[in-house]
Amino acid sequence: MNKISKLLLTAGLTIGTVLATPKCSSKLTGPVETTLLGYKPVQCVQTPWEADSLSVLEYYAEQGIDIFWAMPARTFPTCAACGCPRGYTLVAEVAEKDTLALMNDGFFHYDPKRN
Repeated sequence: MNKISKLLLTAGLTIGTVLATPKCSSKLTGPVETTLLGYKPVQCVQTPWEADSLSVLEYYAEQGIDIFWAMPARTFPTCAACGCPRGYTLVAEVAEKDTLALMNDGFFHYDPKRN
């Protein structure tokens, strides 16, 4: 297994797929304002969803938070020491109404041109 494959699996993603749900849920009606958020996991620290052995979509769906898709992006060099970044940014399209809750879990506004 190559390094990227390991990163994807660590993030709870499968190779060649984007975690996706349709832009609707049982509690959303009509058009939904969305935004892009990023999350940079670090070595030796479980993400909230890893701690519960769930995918990022499953974890937040259980909390009533709408994430429409999530995928790793922007790989970068890293080290293997605890506290070092894992080497990728998890990018997610989320409902604007859920931005604050996700930012409280360590997400940040993601700009593809800057991040």
